[in-house]
Amino acid sequence: MNPMECGMVDSPLVSGAIRGARTELQRAVLALQPG
Repeated sequence: MNPMECGMVDSPLVSGAIRGARTELQRAVLALQPG
């Protein structure tokens, strides 16, 4: 695991930002899929 990630996961702000980015990524992937 990335040592930088380990230190940053503790922060709820960073955790929320990562979660938001992941949601945006999933939305983009779904939008790209046909049908």
